Amino acid sequence: DDETDTYTFEEVTDPHKIKVTFRHLYHTMDNGTVTRTPTVSRTGKVVYYCSECGKKLKTETLPKLNPTFIVSTATVTVKVGERSKDASITGLAAGDSIVKWTCADKKIAGVSQKGVIKGKRKGTTTVTAKLKSGVKIRFKVKVK
Repeated sequence: DDETDTYTFEEVTDPHKIKVTFRHLYHTMDNGTVTRTPTVSRTGKVVYYCSECGKKLKTETLPKLNPTFIVSTATVTVKVGERSKDASITGLAAGDSIVKWTCADKKIAGVSQKGVIKGKRKGTTTVTAKLKSGVKIRFKVKVK
């Protein structure tokens, strides 16, 4: 058992020499090794070992990452017939990505799957970017 002292004695021919092997009584836990990095869609894992004997002591689950993002603007203004890439999203958490762009009123504006907005006719609509994590980010679009 690793939680008790172990002594090994060997019989030797020289009465002044004796071989003794000691096992440590307590484990010294290392700082842990991340074996699976968490993302927005899966948990992570950290494994801790004894730095003296190498025994696996503990495994911890790291929580999924919270979705994060930075939007360039809340409102995009574009002229009829022109294109705009002003609606940009950066700072996504590990494992997250933009999976779909949509426009609420396709008669007023259109949006490509790269987030490029094209003004079609005067008015106001909403463009939505959906992330892999399920988060929806909305931009107001004004077409002049």
